[in-house]
Amino acid sequence: MDNRKNKFVYLLLSSSFLALALTLSACTTTTSSSSNFDSASSIPTTSSSQTITLAAPIISLNGKTVSWNAVSNASAYLVNIDGTEASVTATSYSLESLTEPKDYSISVKAKAGSVVSDASNSVTYVLTANLAAPVLALSGNVVSWSAISKATSYEVFVNDVSTATISETYFAILNTDAGDYVITAKAHSTDAHYVTSAPSNSVKYTIAPVPQPVKLATPSVSISNKVISWAAISNAVTYEVYVNDSLKDEVTELTYDLSSLTAGTYSIQVDACNKSSSDYVTSDKSAAVSLIVDAFSFFKPVLAYYPSTDNGNILLKDTDEGVMHEFLPSTTDDLALNTWYFETVEGQANTYFIKLYNGYYLTYSSTVADGSETVASPKFAISSSNLADQEWKFTANGDGYDIQNLGHMARWGNYYFGKTDGKMKFGSGLKSWLLYNNANAYMDKIKLNAPTLTNSGYVVNWASISGATSYEVYVDGVLVSTVSGTTYTVTTNCKVQVKAISSDATYLASYLSNGVDCSDLFSKKVWAYYNDSHKTLGYVDAADDNIFKIGSAYTSVSDYAAYEWTVALVSGTSYYTITFDSGLNLSYFDNSASGNVPQTKAVAADPTDSRQQWKLISDGTNAYKLENVYLSNYYSNVYLGEYYGVYKFNGVCTSWMFANV
Repeated sequence: MDNRKNKFVYLLLSSSFLALALTLSACTTTTSSSSNFDSASSIPTTSSSQTITLAAPIISLNGKTVSWNAVSNASAYLVNIDGTEASVTATSYSLESLTEPKDYSISVKAKAGSVVSDASNSVTYVLTANLAAPVLALSGNVVSWSAISKATSYEVFVNDVSTATISETYFAILNTDAGDYVITAKAHSTDAHYVTSAPSNSVKYTIAPVPQPVKLATPSVSISNKVISWAAISNAVTYEVYVNDSLKDEVTELTYDLSSLTAGTYSIQVDACNKSSSDYVTSDKSAAVSLIVDAFSFFKPVLAYYPSTDNGNILLKDTDEGVMHEFLPSTTDDLALNTWYFETVEGQANTYFIKLYNGYYLTYSSTVADGSETVASPKFAISSSNLADQEWKFTANGDGYDIQNLGHMARWGNYYFGKTDGKMKFGSGLKSWLLYNNANAYMDKIKLNAPTLTNSGYVVNWASISGATSYEVYVDGVLVSTVSGTTYTVTTNCKVQVKAISSDATYLASYLSNGVDCSDLFSKKVWAYYNDSHKTLGYVDAADDNIFKIGSAYTSVSDYAAYEWTVALVSGTSYYTITFDSGLNLSYFDNSASGNVPQTKAVAADPTDSRQQWKLISDGTNAYKLENVYLSNYYSNVYLGEYYGVYKFNGVCTSWMFANV
């Protein structure tokens, strides 16, 4: 019994040792030293005589997926990404879960149970990301944006052209040329894992064009009788006159007299200027006109200039009952009136009679106390005994001539004719006239008389001029209208002058009239002072049947309202009504039936009543004579004024002085 038991134990132990030996043999792996790709692992099977080998996988990368062929006997695979393993049973692995842009090193091992193969070959997966696009904003000429994460620089494009690469987050537009500048930007990074951004939004910076100055139109110049002329150029202020390419003068007029040029051939040009405004540039010079000046001759019509240091060249002017005054011509008509014609004096060398445009001869007048004046008189109206008063001696002096009168020399000695105190007289220092030939004669022309102006406020009047067919009206020296009548109404404060003109070629236009100053004096209430030593003013005395009487001296007036006048133009006429503060009108009052002298009275207003209508006849600055329209139908030149302590009508009554309240 004991022997059988010991034999069983022996057999059991022998079997256990054998099984253990077989198991240890199956766990042994042999690796080839030639390559990891040739090595294999052996795994024991259920048969104690077989070994399983695991080959290392061979992996490849396609996009975001790493894949490999199945390894025989492998039950799983270990995917190693930068040291971090993941176990999978498939033969591919998606890299979609990776988010950090960088280089990833990837390898794979096959696994069967607890046995793992060698690592596969290694592949690198490069993960990149697009930088965010900048968002641009414009302030003034500076474009700015917020910093972009991971960006190290920004490329700025101007009108789609790469203009600058900068690290700052702003860009100043320094262009100066006019135009639109469209700005975009891209973000860049020195880290290759961050891809240049898409273009930013665009902003537009506009530089408005600077207005370019306009070149003025070129004048078109014509010439007649040594006077050039041209039409006004829009926006021109002055005109430059060039003679042989040299600037001779700059003028505001549209004509220029070249009579002072000495003998020679000249090329004349004019340009238009507006030097007061940067909006305009001087025009091109006009096409040249040619002027040929012959040598001076006493036997052609002559223009005589006396050089003056204060206002330029001077001509003689036949005014003031023949007395000759200084005069600066500005028009062809003026040149005509100042043309001299010479006739030789027999037996006197370089001595001539000087005939004027109207057929009279320049004559020295010995009737003047100091013997200094000259007058124009008919030659044959003077007796032969004083014919020398019309004989003028010319002595060459440089470019000009000294002029003496033989009659004056006989009385006063060796004096010369020239300018003194605004008149042409004789003196020891008056010399050297400049004489130039005038191409045309004007002997058949008659100068119209200048009108004499008066005004009532804004209404200007003058008498008809014989031979005139119309009248040019000048306001503050500028021609504003041509009228056929003898009245003109302005609407603002200004100075008015009038020139008589004629459509008949026999006549020359008159000189400008006297000037009258028109003001809005009567647009406000006025005080009316009678122009006497008392400076009295009119008022209404209600206690005396509203008779208009002499008021107190200005300094003693206490109730000023009673002395205020409202002067208003009667519609459709040149007459005025005078209304007191009470609302009553000043009216002519005929109380002659009671033996009184007709005078004035305050009555209920009726502008259509000629008794309440008054002519205000200008008699100086803010001075007017008051003529009643009704009374003027019966009496002329009878004016309202002081008469024995009452304001009545009389031819000796003179002007009232007006002032605004």
